[in-house]
Amino acid sequence: FESTPPQVSPDGLYAVYAQDADTDDAFELWSVRLDDSTPSPQRLTTGSLTAGQSPSFEISSGNPARVVYKIDEDIAGKVELYSVPITGGLRKRLNPSTMASNRDVYSFRLSPTGDRVFFTSDFEVYETGQLYSVPIDGATAAVRLNADLVFDFDIGNYQVSPDGETVVYTEYRRASGERELWSVPADGPMDSAVKINRSLNGGAVGEYYQISADSETVVYSANATASQRFDLY
Repeated sequence: FESTPPQVSPDGLYAVYAQDADTDDAFELWSVRLDDSTPSPQRLTTGSLTAGQSPSFEISSGNPARVVYKIDEDIAGKVELYSVPITGGLRKRLNPSTMASNRDVYSFRLSPTGDRVFFTSDFEVYETGQLYSVPIDGATAAVRLNADLVFDFDIGNYQVSPDGETVVYTEYRRASGERELWSVPADGPMDSAVKINRSLNGGAVGEYYQISADSETVVYSANATASQRFDLY
């Protein structure tokens, strides 16, 4: 077994875990029912993994639940994003199938409503992470959420509102660390993205922010009025 903790599905029926059951040090993804009604574990990864490979994964809250994971499963060194029913079955690639072999999926996050996946990738511009949204079952193609980035800017962290309707994310300048806060509908389009921080006067938004439980407000810090002093907005 791998040191990555197993996860239990929101309905409490399944556990999902990584184990090198077939090839030593190649950690496939498995699921098993916790009530022992189906005692044989089901392998969820379908590619031929090699030593050193291990997926990052999350379980959706939908019914039926799906497992979303990223790994270089099909092409060595090319990290892609996949979705599969927790019971096993047809795997769906969530990132564009046209993604070049030297591009990767960097990170991903599931919607609290269990219907969408958000991820960052340098699919369009090499080594520049941008933010995308896709249905968790891969029924339609991924769409980019962020507006066109200014040179030297990258996508930072991102959060999904509790109602699943909005994504809040940061854009930051790699050279200086300058950071801005943006909001966009969960399914786009990218031209609906809006900057939501106040005028920064040469300052920057802080690294951490929080969306309220009612999905109506974003609380963030920024040093917009005095150098090195962060205030709460």
